[in-house]
Amino acid sequence: MNFDDETNWNYLFVNQDTVATSMAKKLGMQKSELFGQDSTNIAVKMAQSETIIINATKEWMNDHGMNVDELDKIPRGQCQRSKTMLLVKNIPYSTKEKELHSIFERYGSIKKLVVSPFNTVAIVEYETEKQARAAAKNLAYYKVNYIMPIYLEFAPLGMTAASPEKKEESEDEDQK
Repeated sequence: MNFDDETNWNYLFVNQDTVATSMAKKLGMQKSELFGQDSTNIAVKMAQSETIIINATKEWMNDHGMNVDELDKIPRGQCQRSKTMLLVKNIPYSTKEKELHSIFERYGSIKKLVVSPFNTVAIVEYETEKQARAAAKNLAYYKVNYIMPIYLEFAPLGMTAASPEKKEESEDEDQK
């Protein structure tokens, strides 16, 4: 993983298909109805959807003890990383939390695994540094469900300063 490349460092990278599918589900319609050929201003709708989902993901991260505002304050070259916590990005919308758990537990004992409400980001924390390194090495660009590669990075320390506690969430159990 090349942390010196600025283009790889977007902690809230969201897959456009996940954005479209998530927003359509949230609104109770098919993706084709929301972004179909007959729709006007598809780009505007997509940008609005992405903004809604990114803001919800930021709120979810804050609820789980991650200070996302700290990332804007840390110069790129001075960003220190966790040695046991990974951010997982570019997750296919259809991926379930238990699928991610199954994939990541191959590399060691998982201390914590949480997935954002829109399946845009997951956080995986291992018991040891060795386990986290093995997962990062072996799962970088791994295709979940043979659909799309996941993007991994070690979580910035400034973002994870608080001790995260998983809040009770009122999300559908079918996402578990």
